[in-house]
Amino acid sequence: MIIAIPSEGEDINSPISKVFARAPYFIIYDSEANTYRVVHNPEEAIAGPGATERVIAEGTVMVIANKMGRYSLKALRDNGIEVITGARGTCWGAIEKYRSRIK
Repeated sequence: MIIAIPSEGEDINSPISKVFARAPYFIIYDSEANTYRVVHNPEEAIAGPGATERVIAEGTVMVIANKMGRYSLKALRDNGIEVITGARGTCWGAIEKYRSRIK
């Protein structure tokens, strides 16, 4: 399962970004391979639809985030992506917390 988490840094132990579309990075975690990679968000300064479209294009099945705007939430859900909001702490901590939902 591919999980996307908006991140403040380039490491899986970085804090979850407080915002989704304006996050500096996205951690793209593959739960089957137990690996991750970092994707820079080129739309960090403008919060356009590109961040959401990029996450969808990554084959994401779940997004774990703190806050998310209506456009992003609707676009993700319309594409069958499970969205969990209200997450705080580190990206890895969120993965651990929601591991029971990760198939």
